[in-house]
Amino acid sequence: MFGKKNQVHITIDDGPSLQYTAILAGILKAHKAQATFFVLGENMEKWSAQSKVLQDFQLGNHGYKHINNWRTSPGKQIENIQRVEEKFPEIEKYYRPPYGLLTISQLLYCYGRLAIKMWSVMTYDFNHYKTQDALWKRIQSSLRKNRCVLVFHDNIKSSKHTRWLLNRTLLEVKRLSKETVAYS
Repeated sequence: MFGKKNQVHITIDDGPSLQYTAILAGILKAHKAQATFFVLGENMEKWSAQSKVLQDFQLGNHGYKHINNWRTSPGKQIENIQRVEEKFPEIEKYYRPPYGLLTISQLLYCYGRLAIKMWSVMTYDFNHYKTQDALWKRIQSSLRKNRCVLVFHDNIKSSKHTRWLLNRTLLEVKRLSKETVAYS
């Protein structure tokens, strides 16, 4: 996962979005934090101005659309990955399947082509039934470990919690003398 201890990998899925990408990028920049945005191809096309905000961050492939791979034919799964590769060759060779649902077809397609990057902690920033404090306790616990990969989300569904949780996480990273890292 990482070469050194005390590293935190901040990842943000589903963007870019019209409303929140610039805000999340601003929080990361204010904390001088590295992060990887796993972007959706259709959002990159729809929100091209917001895509430019991400130029200081690492970008990974999250598929063209946010499909459920377990309910999609193998051909459509591969097409969903390839479309991003073709339209956005500048995106680094990292892939994260939507919902974390990985199939054999995707594994075979990615082998030797794209590194599959999952997470160790789902922040559940999209869960409106939980309080920010309850979500924060889960994140805080994971930050006590030597290494972790956190996944946040850049979409309207997660807007209630993401900004606060991301800022709080980065404050805690600093307090714990940890560093944020990108994939290498």
